[in-house]
Amino acid sequence: MPETIRHFSYIIGMETLDQLKKLSTVQLSSKYRHDISVRNIIDEFTYFLSDAPMGQRIYHFKHDINSVQKCPYCERQRKYVKGVNYYITCCSKECKRKENSKANKLS
Repeated sequence: MPETIRHFSYIIGMETLDQLKKLSTVQLSSKYRHDISVRNIIDEFTYFLSDAPMGQRIYHFKHDINSVQKCPYCERQRKYVKGVNYYITCCSKECKRKENSKANKLS
């Protein structure tokens, strides 16, 4: 946990931090937009996502993901699907081809 998150945990209490993570994505999105302390906590937790949209930051926060998700084939950032999850790859043609080939071998 980044040092700043530990600091925020101290300020709001760990119980409150856990409660935030248990909120639905819709509820947490609303708090993010309307409560500056919640926005600061999530933004600090996701400091490594420099220009990510709110939904991606919330996804990382709720799922305790504290790093940029990398493509297993090229190490570029994996593509995020708004409100859903990450693709397995960065979605370049070459990486998608490799993933499809891998999936076909497993079938």
